[in-house]
Amino acid sequence: AARHAGVSFEIVQEATHHGPLLSKPSMFIEIGSDEKCWEDKTAGEIIAKTILYLITAEIKHCEAVFVLGGGHYNQVAQKVMRSTKYAVGHICPKYALPYLDAAMLGQLMGRSGSVPIAILDWKGLGQEKERIIRILEEAGVKYVRSDRLEY
Repeated sequence: AARHAGVSFEIVQEATHHGPLLSKPSMFIEIGSDEKCWEDKTAGEIIAKTILYLITAEIKHCEAVFVLGGGHYNQVAQKVMRSTKYAVGHICPKYALPYLDAAMLGQLMGRSGSVPIAILDWKGLGQEKERIIRILEEAGVKYVRSDRLEY
């Protein structure tokens, strides 16, 4: 919708950060992060059209994945969403990886609607690589390194 309106907005997917408080799949759609952005009428119209499209469009089935590692605005998640058959649900950024354990992984998977695949932001796992892989393997979760994905 933004391209058709002749404006260029950066469209990103943020890391999961609203906690496990919602019992239904949810999506937050934001226009920037300050009053100037929030008062942009064109942006508001684009978001409204996008929401109407999302609630009326035929939903195609995509395989669910979640991304581990990388930044809060994860570049790997953006590439996956735009260039693969996968739909990205949760993103656990590098700064939150120390808190990811088997119990939290279980919550993440239980709230994803199906047993998803983990996409590992390979350059963005830092010192947590081995521990994260061990947690995934112990839980029987399939994973793919981001540097080995076909985009």
